[in-house]
Amino acid sequence: MTMAYPALVRYYHPDYDRVRLGALVDGNIYDLNPFYLSPTEWLHASKGRADRMVNYLASLPTGTSYPYPIAEFQNPPIAALDTEPLPKHLIAPVDNQTVWVNYTNADEQAGFAFKTLGKYSRGNYGQLTFHPNGAQHVVKPMLGVVVNPERRAIGFTIGSHVFSPSLLEVNPHNLSGALSYQHSCGVGSGLAIVGYAEDWPEASIQLTITRKQKIVYEATATTSDIPYQLGDYIDMFAAGMDVTDGVIVLTDVGVTSEPLEAGDVITIIIDGLGQLINTIA
Repeated sequence: MTMAYPALVRYYHPDYDRVRLGALVDGNIYDLNPFYLSPTEWLHASKGRADRMVNYLASLPTGTSYPYPIAEFQNPPIAALDTEPLPKHLIAPVDNQTVWVNYTNADEQAGFAFKTLGKYSRGNYGQLTFHPNGAQHVVKPMLGVVVNPERRAIGFTIGSHVFSPSLLEVNPHNLSGALSYQHSCGVGSGLAIVGYAEDWPEASIQLTITRKQKIVYEATATTSDIPYQLGDYIDMFAAGMDVTDGVIVLTDVGVTSEPLEAGDVITIIIDGLGQLINTIA
């Protein structure tokens, strides 16, 4: 997993009694405890100094912290046996942040819908679920914008947005019911922190759906397909919005998969942001 920017990650290590916050730099995780215990604490600390905070993260390899190779954490959060501890793994890099998705309505105007609470999102190798009342489900690969408490875009991440278009067909006004339910969203693997962002990153986005070890769907897009200027987009979202602990805004890049099936593996790769892999339970 290659990240072009320093990234905040949440990780589980069996030697510790709780999830920890780390910085992923040059392929290694550097523990940020006890200075920053959560994404919320770090995002609050970034107010007014996001550019300096990027430099701080980038400088960690020159310090004395013992790094963990990221390769050790590329595991699903499942123990081989009930009697064994969970393996080292990554967790969605959000806690108190809410996650939102953008959409385009019938009048070609942008809107935003609540997707999930951070604690209900899934990280790399996490399992996503279908809506119990949905007859059909699809996924959109999303470019996530990290917005800090001062309403500024300071980073980017990958989002996996599973939803049920069949519920919208039954009731076009039931937007929240079709888009928002527990464990329908993947975020990760980390929050790539770039400082105060003025433009979208130049990147390609690749979506692959694998079913029974065979690729059944592939699609690509680029961030140049996003029809908004980043600053205008964040202003439009943040107007009147509570961003006390920061938010993640998942942005549509114009790709929607074919219908999903249970057991499908969703892989999203974005240049400079790494990859996000989720399985449909």
